Amino acid sequence: MSDACPILCPGSECPLQAKLDRQEKIIQSLMTRVEHTAGQQNSDFGLFRYAAVLEEQVRRRTIELEVALRERGDAEARFTFMTQHDPLTGLPNRTQFNLVLNDRIAAAERGNASVALMIIDLDRFKSVNDVLGHQVGDTLLQNVAKRLREAMRDTDFVARIGGDEFVLVQTAAVRLEVTASLAARIIKCLSQPFNIDGHCVVINASIGIAVASGDGMNAETLRQQADAALYRAKAKGRGCFCFFEAGMDKLLLQRREMEGEILKAIAADEFKLVFQPLFRGTSSCAVAGEITGFEVLLRWAHPVRGIIPPMQFIPLAEETGLILPLGQWVIETACKEAASWPIPYVIAINVSPRQVTECDFVSLITNVLDRTGLSAERLEIEITESLLIADGETVSQVLQQLHDMGVRIVLDDFGTGYSSLSYLQRFPFTKVKIDKSFIDELASSQKARSIVSAILELSHQLQLEVTAEGVETPEQLEMLKRHRCDEVQGYLLARPMPQNQVREFILRRRDEPVPVTGDRPQPAIAGQ
Repeated sequence: MSDACPILCPGSECPLQAKLDRQEKIIQSLMTRVEHTAGQQNSDFGLFRYAAVLEEQVRRRTIELEVALRERGDAEARFTFMTQHDPLTGLPNRTQFNLVLNDRIAAAERGNASVALMIIDLDRFKSVNDVLGHQVGDTLLQNVAKRLREAMRDTDFVARIGGDEFVLVQTAAVRLEVTASLAARIIKCLSQPFNIDGHCVVINASIGIAVASGDGMNAETLRQQADAALYRAKAKGRGCFCFFEAGMDKLLLQRREMEGEILKAIAADEFKLVFQPLFRGTSSCAVAGEITGFEVLLRWAHPVRGIIPPMQFIPLAEETGLILPLGQWVIETACKEAASWPIPYVIAINVSPRQVTECDFVSLITNVLDRTGLSAERLEIEITESLLIADGETVSQVLQQLHDMGVRIVLDDFGTGYSSLSYLQRFPFTKVKIDKSFIDELASSQKARSIVSAILELSHQLQLEVTAEGVETPEQLEMLKRHRCDEVQGYLLARPMPQNQVREFILRRRDEPVPVTGDRPQPAIAGQ
């Protein structure tokens, strides 16, 4: 027994062990005295009575010792449970999962059977924590664990191995259709609303599945394959499951390599900014219209791969949290550049949902404006609809504070996704940007022309400016001018240019009217 005590009470004397030691010493002392008394050939009644008292004390001490031993056994059992289970949900933890997975793989190899591993990741769980608090988040995890237990078979094993990550191991009668059915059942049951402290909480789950059979199965390889399948499931839009296929592991390896390279690239100054001009859409000149501002775009000048477009690294940066330092660098650098321009054009910057919700974004913007000397009225913050869906209440407060400072708030990619009209009423937008997909089809699709016309009319009625992005043909530009689009942007007008060319570009156009604050184009009012 004594060998286990350092585990229960590391680095200090265990009170339970000390109690056991004391009881053993007392019993030994009493037994010695009993034996000594019994060995004396003395018929004195008092001596025999004294021996009886000693025997009673031995009996009581023995009972106390047995109780102490049971207490110690209970403590060891509780300690074992704690080391192998998650204290929040009561599910087995990562340690127990590793043991079970290895055991079941070994058993499957002996029986020429299969093992299926699911990695289950909760979508939008972080938003629940951020908006409703960690107490609601903890209760949600407990409810998720309960639903997983109800969905699994008796022979399945489920564990919680991370914040919002669960795993499930199948061994009995593993067939792809059975595993797929269980995965679909899990996604369906977890997508049902949770009623927690009066809040209706809705989440989804993404599941990556790997199946191993025959000899040579390896727990680590199986985990990596399930992780790669999970990455594919998330890339497909979340709320779905995906089986591992050959080649996925290479994609996952490339992703992890790129994650490390992003971190190094920030320190090595490999990220570069390019600036694309925005033009007044109602200008009389067909192409070389009046500049109203610039949108800043991010590029990665990789030393080996060359220029890497944003779509290849921005999603990964957002998922890993690297978007926070990267996004701060973009804001700081862009505002510093705009503050140096000879003409006070507006600078438009796209921001990630995580930037707005996971840091003190208002303080960040305030400090950057103070350091760079850029006026708030010259800064446009572009957000997408996904930010509004994820955390509407918090975002509304942040955007309102920025709007009160004078910062212009722009809804990007309008017309895609849900495009809820309530957003235009609820949030303090100054402008909306029509998604490029509609501009591409202006000349060929009557539906696209009707949608663009409707967006322009509605926005103007709401006193919102409208920017059309992706203008690439004179026909597109002419149609937008006829519909009184306030601002246009695209390769027809000007391509994005490196930071060191912006000043020269501005100076070449110094004879154009200066768009100072208050001189920005006012939205045309439909019907006037």
